[in-house]
Amino acid sequence: MKQIDSKNSLLSLSCTELLRVVFETMVLIHHLYLVYTSLGAVITNALGPIAVGGFIFLSGFGVGLSFIKKGDEYAKKLLKVRVPKIYLTLFIVDLCYLVLYLALGGEFNNLFSAIISVFYLPVFNGFVALSHWIYFLADLLIYYLLFLLFIFIFRKTKNRLLNTALVILAIDLIIIVVLSIINYKTGSSRYLRACLCFPIGLICSAFNEELSFVVKGSKPILLVVLSLISVFTITICIIPSVNSDPIKEYVLPILAIFALVVILCGVNFKSKFISYASSLVLCVYVSHEFFLNLFQELLPMLHRNIIGLIVFVCSVLFAIAINSVIKYLKKKIDIKKFVFKNT
Repeated sequence: MKQIDSKNSLLSLSCTELLRVVFETMVLIHHLYLVYTSLGAVITNALGPIAVGGFIFLSGFGVGLSFIKKGDEYAKKLLKVRVPKIYLTLFIVDLCYLVLYLALGGEFNNLFSAIISVFYLPVFNGFVALSHWIYFLADLLIYYLLFLLFIFIFRKTKNRLLNTALVILAIDLIIIVVLSIINYKTGSSRYLRACLCFPIGLICSAFNEELSFVVKGSKPILLVVLSLISVFTITICIIPSVNSDPIKEYVLPILAIFALVVILCGVNFKSKFISYASSLVLCVYVSHEFFLNLFQELLPMLHRNIIGLIVFVCSVLFAIAINSVIKYLKKKIDIKKFVFKNT
């Protein structure tokens, strides 16, 4: 995700890389650890929505800034390169899960179920897949397509990006209200979790410099206000007798993201380690459930938290290996292009 790394930006590139690593760590903790105590359940339930919302916000913010910088050229690249790449990643990952699923004795009820699972196709009650934790990529794919659709529809308007963001936000709110009224369950509340963060990211990118100026000028006040609101919100989420799911899934992620943005606004640093770790995030994200299922089958006698540690190490090593292969192939391709141009 390329972003404008300037002093006037709400978030620098280095900070977005740091947040990607932080959010991925939260996802791993949410999925692999702290599941056997009531405190652990509270922690993981809070970490999940915040991490997902954070990733979606960064995606919206990055798309918005890239569009501001490159315009329709970026929109075409998003359609021709980014969208197919995301779906190809989903498909390849799901094929890997298919092999594991069949190896462990899994089966499908019918051909339709097999097709929508293997190809990660949407049905009315959400996405059905052999991997349950890569839904974030499917959500991201939908938001990219919505962005491209409305950027095209508003191509002759003055504020294309802002109009697009507001329409996507309105669509999200309508879906949430309708599903709440009819009390329809989408298979899991995760399909709506923190969905508002993408259009909010777009809006923040549309007012990037203005927001940066406001945040830098009133950071102490904003931090105090956000801290008080966050403590109140987290307290509500912890109370067992309160149905805090809507607050936990919609309000808490937005509050956490705003707090992080305020803290990191104006911060810029250089860290090769953070930059490299950020490049591994996607691969770690899509592979850790595979390793978890594999080792739970191979090592059933081990405590889940021990398996979690093994999964973490394997996912990181796998991501490093894939990253190295991609870099190697890119160098080969670049060399061939160079030779071709100079012959």
